[in-house]
Amino acid sequence: MELFSARLKWIREKKGMTQKEIADMIGMSAAGYGKIENGQREPNLETLVKLSRIVNENSDFLIGLTNYDREARILFYNYEIYQSVFESFNPDWETPELFKKKKELRELHHHFYLKFLDYAKDIPFISEESLKKVEIIENPSRNKEDVITVRTEPL
Repeated sequence: MELFSARLKWIREKKGMTQKEIADMIGMSAAGYGKIENGQREPNLETLVKLSRIVNENSDFLIGLTNYDREARILFYNYEIYQSVFESFNPDWETPELFKKKKELRELHHHFYLKFLDYAKDIPFISEESLKKVEIIENPSRNKEDVITVRTEPL
């Protein structure tokens, strides 16, 4: 319950919403909603579904079945897109123009990785162990300008 309450409050504050606004949207008193957010009361299933829709977040994240909210998953998805672009480069086709483009993409790739890590560290109840599972390793079979691979738990 502590995890749920902390994540619900975190998401609400990120969205710039008040407890009263959310309480009104789900049809309960501000005091009743406050008890849910403070961990003094558990929401029923119907309320959980309403809350997840209001804050536009997967209920699996709110209840702790997944570690990353929608924004973290989007950041990581962008990171993976650049990962796949790198993997599609054939070193035999490399020209000075392609090398320059590849370098620009690598910078964007790294940018999304750092942005993901910076964002994810603020998610309530995300364990250091979970963040440690996300690690960059340079592919030793290629030169330093090439592919970066990521090992992580499923998002």
